[in-house]
Amino acid sequence: MNFKIGDTVRYLNSNGGGKVSRIKSKNEVWVMEDNGFELPHFVKDLVLVSSSSFYFADEKREAATQNNARPAAKETDTSPSVPTKEPEEKSYEFDESEETAEGEKISLFIAFVATDEKNFQNSPIEAHLVNDSNYYLNFQWLAGKNEVTVLKTDVIEPLTTLRLRSFEKNQLNDLQNQRVQAFAFKRRPFAAKPSIDISFEVKPVKFYKQHCFVANDYFDEPAILIPLLERDVFNFAMQLDVEMLQNAIQQKNKPENEDRQARRIQKKKEKQADELEVDLHINSLLDDIIGMTPKEILDYQIDKADEVLRQHARQKGLRVVFIHGKGDGVLRAELLKMLKQKYPSFRSQDASFQKYGFGATLVTIW
Repeated sequence: MNFKIGDTVRYLNSNGGGKVSRIKSKNEVWVMEDNGFELPHFVKDLVLVSSSSFYFADEKREAATQNNARPAAKETDTSPSVPTKEPEEKSYEFDESEETAEGEKISLFIAFVATDEKNFQNSPIEAHLVNDSNYYLNFQWLAGKNEVTVLKTDVIEPLTTLRLRSFEKNQLNDLQNQRVQAFAFKRRPFAAKPSIDISFEVKPVKFYKQHCFVANDYFDEPAILIPLLERDVFNFAMQLDVEMLQNAIQQKNKPENEDRQARRIQKKKEKQADELEVDLHINSLLDDIIGMTPKEILDYQIDKADEVLRQHARQKGLRVVFIHGKGDGVLRAELLKMLKQKYPSFRSQDASFQKYGFGATLVTIW
């Protein structure tokens, strides 16, 4: 059966229904339900309740007016031919045969990609949503902290990426606090998932540091990839921590001796940590590198890595992640060479690809 926009329909195999809001293909349409959600449905799963053409009323009136106003053509005139519409490109439709075993656990990322690597500082940034799962996700992307505004609402297909929007560098502050809400579904019986609602913060300065954009599985270009949900586990580390901010303000107003004590406690906690992250990018180590040769810079980076390992050499089981970037691989090669010569008992491997791309090495003190 052929539906048209505005038709009222009900679901054949479940309760509910709504009005057809858009036509995706001859076999699939989108239905706007009374609760305001718009969902895709196969035509074979819908029953027509009442037909409506009011969505086209203005177009028909306008067409009739134009026809009446058009002067009659002479017998010798030939009517202008109506240009033939080019066939529309077939939109992507997920095939359930493409489902993967890993996809039954939802992994959801938001990614930021620089549009022009050669003009990085002035390049606009594109935001994308990555749905690495077998589920459709009806989502809304929000900006703000206490009061929010809707940036985009849509449905993302399984195992796909969806471009959200492009923004200029001068809009970064407006996107510092973000929030993603979503619920997962399939077009057949499925294991229910809890609703997704996660707030996170993106520091604008990251968009100006090229080493923050790393290689990844989802885009040809380097990107800032922020995991919101990994294999059904929420990334709570990204949540805005209001209590932490309040404690930081109180800490600033404490007497100097209390501040020294707090620093000692913090240092003790850091020593007891199971994992330590060290950024070896020279801009993170030094404020000024004017006058330094490439060899001097490389030696300084290796010396820093050596210093960290010496300081923690007795903490068996401690994992140290050295962030060196992908680059041309010189820093990584020198780091591995130093480890082999000075710390042969320590274990080394590539750090989490999902988090660091190819730009980090994990060293376990042993």
